Amino acid sequence: MFKDNVLKDKVILVTGGGTGLGRSMVERFLELGAKVAISSRRKELLSEVALELSAKYAGEVYAVGVDVRDAAAVTAMIQEVWTHFGRIDGLVNNAAGKKSLQLWVDSINKYKISPLSMAETRTDDSRKIMQAGNAVFGLNWAYAWAHFQGSSPDATKVKGLIGVTRLPTFAQGGVASSTCQGGWHWGLSKFSKNKAAGFELMKFMSELEAQKDLSIKAGFLPVRKSVYNNSAVLRANPHYVDLYPIVLKARPRPISAVYPKVSEIIRTNLNAVVAGAKTVDKGLEDMQNALEPLFK
Repeated sequence: MFKDNVLKDKVILVTGGGTGLGRSMVERFLELGAKVAISSRRKELLSEVALELSAKYAGEVYAVGVDVRDAAAVTAMIQEVWTHFGRIDGLVNNAAGKKSLQLWVDSINKYKISPLSMAETRTDDSRKIMQAGNAVFGLNWAYAWAHFQGSSPDATKVKGLIGVTRLPTFAQGGVASSTCQGGWHWGLSKFSKNKAAGFELMKFMSELEAQKDLSIKAGFLPVRKSVYNNSAVLRANPHYVDLYPIVLKARPRPISAVYPKVSEIIRTNLNAVVAGAKTVDKGLEDMQNALEPLFK
């Protein structure tokens, strides 16, 4: 998929790069010609990995012991890597990804703030839990707002008592998180016998009035910026005041011809970790092993 030596002489810093998913990424970077700095709290293990991989690949592997929870230690680690290589071209914060997944598991088993069934809870079932007043925080799609405010076959106990905010983040110093940009999209089949009519329908659905109706009556997020400031839309969706800046900073899902396979591999392994069938390390390792062949 990538040209040989596409990362030649680039320096990549990988936190948590000594084991599992992190190590797999390190080896791939080395195959592509990069030099890699690896870090974690386990300096002795890192040193062994650095020697092993430096002997196996042309690129150098440099090990630095650090606890990423200590901001001062992270700064010192970056300075050490920069001094050694003279540059840092890329960062893979693998340790943070593992940390977030571990928190997800701990929220169920350790802190008891999420239900045991969360691994298999469907999106709309989680909406019903929150709508019944049985959750303090939830993650859902935009349609849920209309349900929360009473436009729903289910009773609501949160009308006028609920809001929106950014996803929480481990980062310090005001670094904001980003939500996922996704949803259903219109498409026109090349095999359609009604291309002209289909195109007119797509034009209609993307026009201002249709976007307003979808937002007011169904709670769908508009794709036109101007709709977020429309007075009628804001009366039905006052949370757009807080939601609009979040939408502007949303990141798209990865674009890939094998996206359904990618999504299923991630979903099944995450569910297995959350359900307790796999450890965090095992889940990430299995995920990496299943994903890697798709991109070679």
